[in-house]
Amino acid sequence: MKQALDIQQYAEDGFCHLTAAMAPDAVNNWRKTILDAAAKRPNMSSGNEYVAVFEPDSVEPKLDEIIRSPTLASIAAGFLGHDQVRLFAGAAYIKPPGGVASFWHQDLWFFPINDTPVITVWLPLTAIAEDQAPMIYAQGSHKAGFRSASYDEAPKNIPLCQPAPMALGDILVHDGWTLHGSADNRSGLSREAIGLVYIPDGTRFATRQQLESIPDRFAMLSGYINTPAFRAGELITGTTCPLVSHQPCRDRQS
Repeated sequence: MKQALDIQQYAEDGFCHLTAAMAPDAVNNWRKTILDAAAKRPNMSSGNEYVAVFEPDSVEPKLDEIIRSPTLASIAAGFLGHDQVRLFAGAAYIKPPGGVASFWHQDLWFFPINDTPVITVWLPLTAIAEDQAPMIYAQGSHKAGFRSASYDEAPKNIPLCQPAPMALGDILVHDGWTLHGSADNRSGLSREAIGLVYIPDGTRFATRQQLESIPDRFAMLSGYINTPAFRAGELITGTTCPLVSHQPCRDRQS
């Protein structure tokens, strides 16, 4: 079965390119809602990329329907191997023409959880050409666990893979420990995408001791772990990280 082969590849490589995972019309319909919502939020990027964070418990209804998509949640649940998944984070990523390469990083570096499966589902809002800042993955890098907050240069002695071009409706998924970045946007079009991070239900926050064991990471997360939303060592529950249904729905490509 194709899905079984995808899961096997994901386990080996730490990422997977799913073709025709979404109906192109559905993505087109979502695009304006996502971009309009992103424009109302502050830019969280320090570079020339626009990064808008979507808080699951405080988004507008039309956007809430998108980030809780049963299709995307079903994809996440399949790769995580869990019946119940929670939406941990979401954001829009908009790299304009001329936008510089994104630094190499691991997503789990930015979330206060340890030693649990985490998956990012990355959905482009348009087709992505090879010169349009596609994602680049360090193949198999997830197997080594935490490495460092970021790298300005591609990691050495690891095969690199750039899944491009991508058609409208294609999706990328990657493990929370997979090293990845993106190339410069050398095209005349913006590269627009939404990324959603999922965790299995039953995941716990890291303990303070676990986070303090990596000082750079602890410092980066200090703004979050000093708020009531962070409950060291406790189960991650509530509306800030909601359970998401993953029943089949009509936005899936037939």
